[in-house]
Amino acid sequence: MKPLYNIYLLFIRSGLKNDTSFSQVVSVEEQAALAALAEEHRTIPFVLPGFRNTPFYSAMLQKTKNMMLNYYQIDAFTRHTVSLLKENGVPCILLKGISLAACYPVPEYRKLGDLDLYKDAEFFAENTTGELILPDRTYDLKTFACLLVPSSESAIFQPQRWDSDLQGLYTFAQENALNLNTETLAAMKAAGDDAQVLALSTCSTEFTDARTILLAWMIPSASDS
Repeated sequence: MKPLYNIYLLFIRSGLKNDTSFSQVVSVEEQAALAALAEEHRTIPFVLPGFRNTPFYSAMLQKTKNMMLNYYQIDAFTRHTVSLLKENGVPCILLKGISLAACYPVPEYRKLGDLDLYKDAEFFAENTTGELILPDRTYDLKTFACLLVPSSESAIFQPQRWDSDLQGLYTFAQENALNLNTETLAAMKAAGDDAQVLALSTCSTEFTDARTILLAWMIPSASDS
């Protein structure tokens, strides 16, 4: 194990014990590397106490607050959704996300989704297909765009805008995508009105209401025909 990782684990241990004394023996250069490592592994809240007396504390504290705010927003929305289902006699089981977060020592610190992986250009290029299985049909999926947008972005969160014409969505994706699969997008445009789009969203921490969006082309599976 690299020496930096040993210090990183000590930071996590000190954070769990709320012990800040140990950070004083780490150089500023090492602190910068540790902060970057914590951000890479999404563990900033766990190491935060160890950075309390360092130049990096303020920025890391703000990122922690953003993560916690995202959690509480999702938690409130999830509780409301589940209550509506129960009130109307619809049985439901909550899986992943919020339900798993409850198993963490500090639930607010858990990252709520994995779509953020698609913000990495290499990962996006290597993971371009998937499958959507519904009770009565199956779709093959081809991802064509990954975006970072606010939760108020109507181009994504008001999909009825594109019920009769997807060209506006295609233009929005081209102009705003972090990563774009131009070949798949061109094929969708050629498919015309027959194209269907699946949008997946998860909370992100770049700003208060940031959302990572993954757009995919839904193609009816040949196995259903």
